[in-house]
Amino acid sequence: MKSLRKIMAFLIAMTMVLGMSISVFAAPATSQTLDKDNAADAEGKYTISVKSDDTHTYTVYQILTGTLIAGESKLGNPAWGSDAKTEGNVQDFMDSITVPGLSNAQIDDLVRAQLKTDAAGVGTVYKDHSLSVNPGYYLIKDTTATLAKGDAYSLDIVAVFNDITITPKKGTTTSEKKVDDKNDSNTSENAVEWKDSADYDIGDDVPFRLTATIADDYANYTKGYKLTFHDEQSAGLSFKANTVEVFVDGAKISDGYEVVTTGLTAPETFQIKFANLKKIAAVHAGSVITVTYNSTLTGDAVVFGKPGNPNESYVTYSNNPNDDQAGENGETKKDKVVVFTYKLDVDKIDGNNAALPGAGFTLYKKDSTNNQYVAVGAEVKGGQMTNFLWKGIDDGDYKLVESTTPAGYNTIDPIEFTVSATHTDGDDPDLTALDVTTGKGLAASLTAGTIKKKDNSDKTTVSGEVFGEIINTQGSTLPSTGGIGTTIFYVIGGILVAGAAIILIAKKRVNG
Repeated sequence: MKSLRKIMAFLIAMTMVLGMSISVFAAPATSQTLDKDNAADAEGKYTISVKSDDTHTYTVYQILTGTLIAGESKLGNPAWGSDAKTEGNVQDFMDSITVPGLSNAQIDDLVRAQLKTDAAGVGTVYKDHSLSVNPGYYLIKDTTATLAKGDAYSLDIVAVFNDITITPKKGTTTSEKKVDDKNDSNTSENAVEWKDSADYDIGDDVPFRLTATIADDYANYTKGYKLTFHDEQSAGLSFKANTVEVFVDGAKISDGYEVVTTGLTAPETFQIKFANLKKIAAVHAGSVITVTYNSTLTGDAVVFGKPGNPNESYVTYSNNPNDDQAGENGETKKDKVVVFTYKLDVDKIDGNNAALPGAGFTLYKKDSTNNQYVAVGAEVKGGQMTNFLWKGIDDGDYKLVESTTPAGYNTIDPIEFTVSATHTDGDDPDLTALDVTTGKGLAASLTAGTIKKKDNSDKTTVSGEVFGEIINTQGSTLPSTGGIGTTIFYVIGGILVAGAAIILIAKKRVNG
């Protein structure tokens, strides 16, 4: 019995000695999802792969090698891996990354610091291409050569000796542009309605809205987060910098950004630049940054259907949470809105359809704020003019008044008409219909214009023009029924009848 006790004591002592001679490394928290637990293949290796819908490429760098302790996520006998810096003590490194309370970002920073400058990696992983590695401690970096617009790099992944399927830690920043479509003759359309297309009069201020939605992985950007709105306006739009307002999740902010209008390359008109969104406390993952501003529709505007007056915008942003310089290399797709404006084209003719000079017209538009017609510029007239143009009108209620009448002709009644337009939303907004309905003064044959496409096909495209002919007739205008012209005859006739009656009565008295 004593011999047995001595043997057992010896075995226990040897076990303790052996345990003390093995340096054990417990895996810290990691930003990687582990799919299997210690699922080594027959050769003691582990597989790193990506999901079937992942289009990124990842390079795997070996930081530590060692021996996996069976049944535990611990690494025994650790040594520097092929991609690690050789200076420094392994145990000191392990102690630094296993301090309680360290965040994943802090651990990742410590691991990245051990990656040597010329590290080649032990292999790459991408769709349908996995990698088999020995037990160890690895840094997995997203090394995709070219990202699609709106995409971003994944946060570096620190992985430990298990079969894993890489789950990228990345988000997508998106952007959008809209224009307010408003009919200033219709009170029911005074509410803001953000669309991809609108129509306005030349001289109007056109309201625009830009938005950017911040990526879900915003918290991973510990070094900073840059974001810039880029706006490209056509020649017919003039940016009004003093109208810019910026909001974070609906709340207006007054600093943390700058409006840039100089030093830009055409066709870029201006930028709204955030040097570091991290300095704006209200911003978080999923926040919506909104920029509103006005541009004036000028005399350089295209008066036509498509292409109209386009305005495009996109956003550049930080797209690599591992970048110590917080670069701005991500870019969203351009989003386009279009502002349309139209033309009224009228010919003046006589009763024989011949051009008739000497007239002048004033165009009025109904203002919904007071329901009154307001002149659209000055009277249009001059010399032998027989064609009258009003460039840059939009949908609404109008009245055309012949304010100067050719000599010898009758003045026409004011012509009231309504212009209505249909324009589409989507990636490539277009004017699809321009309609005119007339009210009083139906002598004018106002219609919406179309033109054939350049390929001379039967299809037509809306031209953005309202045109018609206004006829004047010659001769004197007879007084209307009940006017002074007939009344005077009735009055004189009555006097004559009364006089005759008086004479007749007087004569009878004399004879009697």
